[in-house]
Amino acid sequence: RLREARSNPAFDDGRNVRVAVLDTGIDQDHSRLKANVDRYIYRADDLGVVSGTRDILAHGTHVGGAVATDPMPGNNEGVSNARLHIYKIFDDDLDDMDTFRDRAGNIFIQDIHYVNSVMYRRALAACLDENFEVINFSIGGSGQGDSREQALYRQIAAQDQVIVAAMGNERRDGSPTSWPAAYPGVTAVGALD
Repeated sequence: RLREARSNPAFDDGRNVRVAVLDTGIDQDHSRLKANVDRYIYRADDLGVVSGTRDILAHGTHVGGAVATDPMPGNNEGVSNARLHIYKIFDDDLDDMDTFRDRAGNIFIQDIHYVNSVMYRRALAACLDENFEVINFSIGGSGQGDSREQALYRQIAAQDQVIVAAMGNERRDGSPTSWPAAYPGVTAVGALD
């Protein structure tokens, strides 16, 4: 359907739309993304944590690619040609490890990384200042943020920025409420299976 839409003479590919992606960073040298990345904020030297250009989990690269990639005929394409502003909100330090079993009984070890709260708050404040057309958060959790976080979301929503946040893919767990997706003015996105 995207290719069909692109063939319409009235199609707007969003090249004038600025999208902020707050995630794990981005592969800034990715051949299909680099043309769409206007800004990449990843440094946190003053915090005493490691935060380099590398996308530690490849998730931000995945999300940025879903939003905007250089279209190539016959390949997967992003939904737009928007201008990406990437804010890395995870430092590169491993926070924990977890062991789990899949349905087949195989044991896996998973690295756990948590959002760096200071990097996250700085990115939220930047979104407020920059007044992006769209902001994407692929983060979420069961705890509602403190009053400062809630105030930032209210102010961003009041500027009519489109805010999209992950609500978790936890249908099998009863679809628990996930924040920031549950804040007023935020579009919650999740998968059923």
